[in-house]
Amino acid sequence: MLRRISFLFIIVCVFVLVSNACGGGVNMKEGEWEITSEASIKGMPGGMSMPATPPMTYKQCLTKKDLVPQGKSQQNQQCKMVKKNISGNTVSYTMECDTPGGKITQTGKITYKGDSFQGTFTTKIPQGGMEMTGKMNGRRIGACK
Repeated sequence: MLRRISFLFIIVCVFVLVSNACGGGVNMKEGEWEITSEASIKGMPGGMSMPATPPMTYKQCLTKKDLVPQGKSQQNQQCKMVKKNISGNTVSYTMECDTPGGKITQTGKITYKGDSFQGTFTTKIPQGGMEMTGKMNGRRIGACK
């Protein structure tokens, strides 16, 4: 009898672990999102830094398969996701973009809350040793077009 109870307990534990790891997923509603980002640039010639840029807003369809928004400049480049890690509602990523001036690498972290998100990113620009850091916010505005 004790053996059966132990066996059932193990089965239930395995089921709970598998359903949490696979079925839960990120708390994100798929659809058309309005994303606003702003950044500052360090490492400009002469040791100067550029203060935060004016916020840039764009729209993008986001799905649970495509959780990382790409700015308009990234959408026009050859970018690929080289690393993505999901922990709870947070997506950490590394993206590389091939540009005429060389490879640009962006790392970031986004935390979803259903129909909104907040995130940060760092973009390393090899030519000139510049680094751009910034933040982004998003909100779902409807179904994908």
